[in-house]
Formats: sequence, structure tokens, C-alpha cells
Amino acid sequence: MVQHATPPTTEATGGLRARAGISLVEIVVAMTLMSAVLIPIAGITVMGANRSLRSAGATYRQGILNQEVSRLTASPVATLPSAAGCTTVATGTFPHTRCVTVTDVTGTLRRVRVVVTPAQPGVRPDSVTFERANPPTGNPLSTS
Repeated sequence: MVQHATPPTTEATGGLRARAGISLVEIVVAMTLMSAVLIPIAGITVMGANRSLRSAGATYRQGILNQEVSRLTASPVATLPSAAGCTTVATGTFPHTRCVTVTDVTGTLRRVRVVVTPAQPGVRPDSVTFERANPPTGNPLSTS
């Protein structure tokens, strides 16, 4: 005759029953492991957000530089006085200071320097320098 083992009764186990589920220790271990993974991910997210803001600022800065260069190259050389001046833009999506300096190199050649300094921290100022000259007089294709 085969005897089957019977599950222990509450009297045999000292009044304790086996429980299904997870214990508090398992929850604490799982949360510790999860925080060990999520804390570095949060740091990476913050670094990515800062880099994105700096990149957007650099894009706006380049756009302002291009706008100023286009404006100054479209103007006749005679209308560019030898002077320096700054304009501060405090509102809008890209607050910045824009400085333009025009200096005479020769009687017909002027050097123009544009500097854009963003108000946003972490975005460096940038500048561009170019030269403008009066057009030649007469027909350059004429040989006589």
C-alpha cells in the first residue's frame, strides 16, 4: 500500500501557513535595482535636454548671423558708414546682442564684422568678418 504525504497542518508548522506572493524584502530589492538603473538614465536625459537647448541656441545664432550678412551685403557699399553699434533684442525666441562694426581698409574697401552674443547661458558668441568694395568703374570687358 502506497502512502501519500499529507501537507503539514497548522499544528505541525507551529501555526504558520505557507503564503503565495512576494515579500517586503523582494520589493525593496526590486526597487533598489530599479533605482540603480533609472538614476543614470535621468542624468542622461538632463544632459540631452541641455545639449538640445545649446544646439537650438546655436541654430538661432547662425540664423541671426546669416540675416545680418545678407542685409549688409545687399546694401550698397557707399551706404555703409565707418561706425560701430550694437542692438540688444530682449524679447522673442532668441534674446541676444548683435554688434556690427564697419571699418575703412582703403578708400574703396570696407571690412564688416558682425558679432552675435546670445543671452542664453551655454551658447557661445559667434562672429563673421567680410569685406565689401566699390564696384569697378567702366566696363571690365572693354579692351580699349
